[in-house]
Amino acid sequence: MAGGGSETKGRQAVETLASCLAAIDDMPAVEQARLRVRGAAGQGEGLTGLVMAVESDMALALRVLRLANRRPRSGTVGSVAAAVKTLGARRVRASGETLSGYDPLAVGAAARMFERLRLHALSVQGVAERLAASCHVAGRDEILTAALLHDVGKLVLAEIADDGEMDAIDPAETPEKRVAREHRRFGIDHAAAGAWLLRHFGVAESLAETIAQHHSNSSRPLARVVRLADMLALYGQGHVVDLECLVGLSEDLDLNRAELSALMYELPSAPVAVPRTVDPCPLSDRELEVLRQLANGKVYKQIGIELGLSPSTVRSHLHRVYTRIGVADRTQAILLARERGWI
Repeated sequence: MAGGGSETKGRQAVETLASCLAAIDDMPAVEQARLRVRGAAGQGEGLTGLVMAVESDMALALRVLRLANRRPRSGTVGSVAAAVKTLGARRVRASGETLSGYDPLAVGAAARMFERLRLHALSVQGVAERLAASCHVAGRDEILTAALLHDVGKLVLAEIADDGEMDAIDPAETPEKRVAREHRRFGIDHAAAGAWLLRHFGVAESLAETIAQHHSNSSRPLARVVRLADMLALYGQGHVVDLECLVGLSEDLDLNRAELSALMYELPSAPVAVPRTVDPCPLSDRELEVLRQLANGKVYKQIGIELGLSPSTVRSHLHRVYTRIGVADRTQAILLARERGWI
């Protein structure tokens, strides 16, 4: 009976979520982010500045992801960087103009909630970027997008909650306890609600899955990075986190206790981001795969067996890689490729 009641409550929650779509689609962006997008698009700053402007706000990110995933590309675009490349500066700017703006200094529950979620998302982004680089997790652009949108489901739940219910945050409540409370109250938690929203908007399933699993014991490296980054950002803000879970997650990502302790010590300061670029990758799919195998510690012969190539062909591919990206050796090639999110 208990399981059936929970199922019924979950179905009712999803039906209720569907009625919230208009409000979520009309979610405002912080005014400064809208101005940054307009400036970056109008002044020809290049894609990097435009991507970073869009990545500073949930509403902007959702809007460009939704537009970029319209037919025939539905379900293929999973990061803000890919969405901006797909749409181009003019369409990204136009999408920002269609959103209303909110003032973070305004007095009101809605503005407070939007700004609180945005600031936490940016903190998680910074930590996630640092973790991805330290743990050599590929997919930098999707990690940054997932970190920005990991709590978007809270906006969905806020539409079906009582006034002010989602506005209260208890620093003594761990993320795991909050998720359990949401299940009891709504029949669905904010991670599942966020994934549901992204799927409805047609984004790449990989992004939706990362959002869905960022509070679970997921085997997905991206979900683990976002979960650990979320916990570390909350810790840095003075919230209670499950330290045993924190250590376990870091070990799963090959981050030892000394590295984790050093990161926790540095949290009061802003994480140092790796220089960002979203320039197109000059390497072919085959060259990228060879470089990816090399980054995984394999030698020429092993790479050749894995990809059905001779060792001399592997060597030729890598020499072309070094020439195309302007590096001298394998170490520099791997570092540059990881920095730019190519592998």
